[in-house]
Amino acid sequence: MNVLLIGNYAPDRQESMQRFAAVLAKSLPEHGINANCVCPPAVFGRLRPGTRGIGKWLGYLDKFVMFPRRLRRIMRNLPRNTVVHICDHSNAAYTSELTGIPHLVTCHDLLAVRSALGEFPQCSVRATGRFFQKWILRGINQAERVACVSTATHRDLLRLTTLTSEKVSTVYNGQNYSYEYLPEVEITARLREFVRGLTEKQQKQLAAGFILHVGGNQWYKNRAGVIQIYAKLRSMMPNPPNLVMVGKAFTSAMREQISSLGLEEHVFELNSVSNEDLNALYGAAQLLLFPSIEEGFGWPIIEAQASGCPVVAANREPMSEVGGEAASYFDFERNGTTSNAPLSEQSVTHAAAVCKSILLEAADIKQKRRRNGLANAARFSTARMIDGYIKLYQRALKLEPKSRALEIPTAVAA
Repeated sequence: MNVLLIGNYAPDRQESMQRFAAVLAKSLPEHGINANCVCPPAVFGRLRPGTRGIGKWLGYLDKFVMFPRRLRRIMRNLPRNTVVHICDHSNAAYTSELTGIPHLVTCHDLLAVRSALGEFPQCSVRATGRFFQKWILRGINQAERVACVSTATHRDLLRLTTLTSEKVSTVYNGQNYSYEYLPEVEITARLREFVRGLTEKQQKQLAAGFILHVGGNQWYKNRAGVIQIYAKLRSMMPNPPNLVMVGKAFTSAMREQISSLGLEEHVFELNSVSNEDLNALYGAAQLLLFPSIEEGFGWPIIEAQASGCPVVAANREPMSEVGGEAASYFDFERNGTTSNAPLSEQSVTHAAAVCKSILLEAADIKQKRRRNGLANAARFSTARMIDGYIKLYQRALKLEPKSRALEIPTAVAA
C-alpha cells in the first residue's frame, strides 16, 4: 500500500496541522506502508511572506494556481494501490484533482465554514472569506471519504454537507508529540533551564505555582473568559496560584482586561514554548483551565492529562467527549452578547468554584484524578489513530483488512 499525504503550506504557520502530517509520514512506514508527503512550495509567497494583505494573496497563487498543476503531474505517475490523504480539510479544494483516485480528507473542524455561514455572530467574515469557505465546503462535498477527528465534528459535517454517512468516519486524533507524565525531578530540571529566558518577575510567578491555559487568540479559545474566571477565583479564595497563558501574545483588549481587573501581578503570557517545555509546564501546573466555546478536538486536554495535569473545561462537546470522565466541567452558558467575555456570570462562578475545589483537594484525591487522566489520555494514542487510518485506506483501495495486533478503536465508525 502507498499513501500520498498532502500537507499544508509552510508560510501559513499552521503548526498543529504540520505536526499532524509529520506524525502520519513518520508512523505509516513503521506499519509497512510507503508514505510520502507533498506540500505547496512557497514560490510567490517568498516575495512577501505573511498571512495578511498581499502576502496572503501571493500564498493563494502558490496554493491554488501553482500547486494544482504540480499535483496533476504527480497524479499521472502514482504507483498502484495508492491512497491520497489530504491531511487538512482547508485544502479540500484539491479533491477536484483526484477524480477516480482513491482518497480521503481529514476534517479537523468546521468552525471557519460555520462562521462564514453566519452561525457565530461574534465572528464577522468578509465576502472573500465567505467565498473561500464555500469553496472548501464544495471540495469536501466532492471527497470520496472524510475522516473527522471527533463525533462533534462528524455531526457538523453531516449537517453542513451533502455527504452520506457511509462516506464519513470518525478517527480520533492521537498526540502529535509524546507528552508524558514526568518525574518531579525532571520537571524541576526542565523548568530550571526554561526560566533562564524569563524575567525575574516571571520566574517568581512560576515558582509560586500556577494555573495554566494553552491556546491562541482565536475567538473560540475564549481567552477573555479565562481571565474572567481567574478574576472570580481570586475573589473566592485567598492567594490562589498565578495564571500562566501559553500561546500568542496578548491582544490590547486582553491587556486592558487584565489591567482593569487588577491582575497585572498574577497573569502573564508565555509565547513560543517548545513541546518539551510545555510538557514540563503541564506537569508543574495545578490545573489546566480550558473554557473554549468551540473546538474541533481540543488537543491541550489530552496533552495535559497525559502529563498528569487536571483539566477544567466547558461542559460541551467535543471538550467533554475528549476529556471523558477524567476531566472536570463547568456548566456552559452564554451571556447573550458579542462582548469579549461571552460567558454568563453563572458559568464564570461555576467554573471558578470547580477550579477552587480541585486546588483544595487532598493529596490522595489528586493522585486518583491524575491516574484517571492518564488512563483517558491513553485512548488517544498515535498507534490507535494510525490503525484507524490504515483501516480507511484499506476501504478506499477495497483491500481486505489484515489481522493486526492492535485493535481498531471503536471511534472508527463507517
